[in-house]
Amino acid sequence: MFNRGRCFSVREISPAESNRIILLLLILLVFSLLNIYFNPMKLIFRDILSVETINGCPLLTFAGIACPSCGLGRSFSCLTDLDLRGSIYRNPLSPVFFLISGFIYSAIFILALFRKKAVLSENLRRHWYIPVIFILVMWLLNIFYGHHQ
Repeated sequence: MFNRGRCFSVREISPAESNRIILLLLILLVFSLLNIYFNPMKLIFRDILSVETINGCPLLTFAGIACPSCGLGRSFSCLTDLDLRGSIYRNPLSPVFFLISGFIYSAIFILALFRKKAVLSENLRRHWYIPVIFILVMWLLNIFYGHHQ
């Protein structure tokens, strides 16, 4: 599938760029954890818009179809409690999603600490459809087997 060429290269970056990357990653982490544990969309729907919602997902609330990320917050909570079965019950591919996301997040963070940055090669950019297919499979499995209540 991939040619013999490298998928990415690592290059040096300035301290200012390294600090920006680290700050962005920390903001993303804080925002994600706040979103998981406080679910502001559910509060917005209920308190501001007066719309009853199951989990705060706009697609599930208005169209009745689960989005690819429906159940990820509760699934993550289950994983932090070491409940793999509960995590899979909420969103079938969530453990795989968290594993891949955690690896990528950690790699970017560690590289930034050492003032380095990974640059994707053109070879890897040509395979943009792989994460899209993963998200589509995650979405279909979530629609048919996920539990969103």
